[in-house]
Amino acid sequence: MIATMRSPEKETELTSYQNVFIYPLDVTKPEQISQTVSEVLKKHEVDVLFNNAGYGMKSRFEDMTEEAMQQSLNTNLLGMDPCHQKIYPIFQKKEKWVNFDYYFPCWRNGISSRWYLCSR
Repeated sequence: MIATMRSPEKETELTSYQNVFIYPLDVTKPEQISQTVSEVLKKHEVDVLFNNAGYGMKSRFEDMTEEAMQQSLNTNLLGMDPCHQKIYPIFQKKEKWVNFDYYFPCWRNGISSRWYLCSR
């Protein structure tokens, strides 16, 4: 299993498993996405993409700063698309593969419904 996270140096549970490989990945950093995906694909076969990346805010809407709203959009809406773009060409060559986005299932018939819903 491949696990990615913003701060792998802080991880304490997954590091105890021999079959879990941890890589740094911040979905708001396109250069890190490219580097991590390339490194993972050189060493491992990927059949499942499970996204749990997210940015939450503990405040009322009217109290949110513009910076916090932008960070939320960059992580929750825009962040995973570059990951999908890197992995999907690999998946398309496979007979079976799975993509699951924990916070919102975003791919349906190859079209990201998040864009539509967020534009409403």
